[in-house]
Order: sequence, then structure tokens, then C-alpha cells
Amino acid sequence: MIIGRKGQQVDQLQDELQSLVGRRINIKIEEVARPELQAHLVAEEIAEQLAKRASFRRTMKRVLEQTMEAGAKGIKVQLAAG
Repeated sequence: MIIGRKGQQVDQLQDELQSLVGRRINIKIEEVARPELQAHLVAEEIAEQLAKRASFRRTMKRVLEQTMEAGAKGIKVQLAAG
């Protein structure tokens, strides 16, 4: 999600962080094999879609379907306007 092509995003992020902190920063990259099964990644995806003004019903149905197809035993999503 964050890496981009050939690690461009990682280098850019590292440069930005170094300029903010003023020190050398090493970034450790950890691959997530099945992001559809990680609750916080699913929540971030929903939030990102809603921030782009996507239809919440379509977004919720698509995320539920993807998660269940990925092998989850179940999923519970709660959405509130705020």
C-alpha cells in the first residue's frame, strides 16, 4: 500500500521524516500477506473510500465481500456519520 513502484514511496517517506526529525531514519518494511484479514487495514480502506465521497453502501458491501472471500470467519462493521 505504501511502497509504490520499486520502493519510491519508502525513499520519499524516509526523506520527509529525516527532514522533520533532523536525524537519519531507517525504515523497516514488513509485508502483510493478506491485508483483507487485518482489521485496521480494512478500516483504513473503508475510511479512505468514504473520504473520496464513494457510496457507503457500495463500499461496505465490497469490503464485506472481499474480507469473507479472503477466508475470514466473519466481519462486523459499524459506521456512524459524524
